[in-house]
Amino acid sequence: MMKLFFGLVIDYNQKDVYYAFNGQGAFCNNERLKVSNNEKLCNSILSFCLTSHYNEKHIRDILRVEESLASKVRGLRLIVSSAIELCWCASGKIDGVINVKPSIGLSSAAGKLFVKESGGKITNLKGNKRDKIDTLLVTNGKIHNEVVETLKNTIEF
Repeated sequence: MMKLFFGLVIDYNQKDVYYAFNGQGAFCNNERLKVSNNEKLCNSILSFCLTSHYNEKHIRDILRVEESLASKVRGLRLIVSSAIELCWCASGKIDGVINVKPSIGLSSAAGKLFVKESGGKITNLKGNKRDKIDTLLVTNGKIHNEVVETLKNTIEF
């Protein structure tokens, strides 16, 4: 298993520099990051990953995820950058990120470190520890179980 010691993401559009050191916290422009305090799924904003690399099964799965969550959340977002989505989750701008396509997670490695260092939770969509190639659910930790419960009969793993 890969151990990440440092992560860096630069959001050129917002002029933000996100960085984290394992065990020492996550920061944006020298301000410490903290996930949101939102405890209710109905007040949550979630983003989901959807790229041109998704096959038809993954597209159907993400549409099922959207359909099952749409009436239960405050909002759903498609940002199309897992790095930025995870930065926003770590900083409390959104409450969670969902990726139905199993991956090793190299492009999201820095963002996952930010979320971990900011107090969030990272699992697969079943709520279990991620395997080497797996789906991804990242939240502020407070809504995590409710998201897992909502999605448990939504897609086939």
